[in-house]
Amino acid sequence: MKHKLVFLLLIALFYPLKPIFGQRINYTIPNEIVKEVSKEDYKKIVDIAVPIVQKKYKIASINEGTILLEENQGMQALNLHNVALKCVEVKDKKLWQNIVQEHFTKLFLSIDEKKKNEADKEKNAAEKNKIDFNNFENAKKYLSLCIYPKETIMERGGA
Repeated sequence: MKHKLVFLLLIALFYPLKPIFGQRINYTIPNEIVKEVSKEDYKKIVDIAVPIVQKKYKIASINEGTILLEENQGMQALNLHNVALKCVEVKDKKLWQNIVQEHFTKLFLSIDEKKKNEADKEKNAAEKNKIDFNNFENAKKYLSLCIYPKETIMERGGA
């Protein structure tokens, strides 16, 4: 009896802190797919997707078909609409784990490729805009000569 009381007391103390220690999951089906996906199927899909996404990103919460990610991860949210529709097309629910895994694997590869391409573009742009002042041929396109009347120079504080 004493152990039950301690257990219930611990639950009562820590239950309000649950959102701090773990993500909040709202299993409400998004309006866009509510007709195609049952509540049980949607819950199963979300429960499959969460650990897969957690391997790559920190999840803040899940709400109506959107996995909201914690800040500063390069992404803000991932939608579950497409993967849910892919799953319900397949009647054998044992295959859903593979469908969800494949969906997010392809998505993550695409995101990583996009990030890499953007980083390469930035690097190339920085190198392209870098002026080598030791090489006249490289620097001459940035040089210009401006000739002003003496009066203009004197008005602007020149000597």
